[in-house]
Amino acid sequence: MLTKINQLFKSTFARVAALAVVGVWFLILPDTVYTVLKWVIVAALLAAAIPGLITGLKQRHATGNGGWELTRGVTLLIAAVLVAALLKPVISMLPALIGIMVILFGINKVSSAKKDQRFINVSPLPQIIYGIVVIIAGAVLLFNPFHAVLVLFQVTGALMLVMAVMEVVTAIRAKRN
Repeated sequence: MLTKINQLFKSTFARVAALAVVGVWFLILPDTVYTVLKWVIVAALLAAAIPGLITGLKQRHATGNGGWELTRGVTLLIAAVLVAALLKPVISMLPALIGIMVILFGINKVSSAKKDQRFINVSPLPQIIYGIVVIIAGAVLLFNPFHAVLVLFQVTGALMLVMAVMEVVTAIRAKRN
């Protein structure tokens, strides 16, 4: 499955479409992003807990000892409850994490701009400017003057849209060369 996803995202069109769709969603409906994220994580934890609970309870009924499966199932169940209750404070740390990732992406764009230059008459300046803008946006997210996760989701959505546009520009420039 992971191989198919990697093959899908090697396609520029798929990357651009995914960035654009998620970017528009983050930009227009940031309150739903939090809710969906919260319940997807809770559902994944519950889905991971159920097999362990079933196996552990069967084993406990047969042998009198639930073993690691029951412990794993109960732990995942507790984790699901904690995520449902404490996700808001954890998400408040998201600006710093996303900011660091965006800064690293921008540094990568700036550092690879000259290396990606294939012809002498093609300036790496647009890539450098783009990288600097992304670094500045990452710094703003890192220090988060907005104090609101919803605004963070909107900023992230706008960045995703900019990244999608830049992917298209890069693909067009690569095809011309």
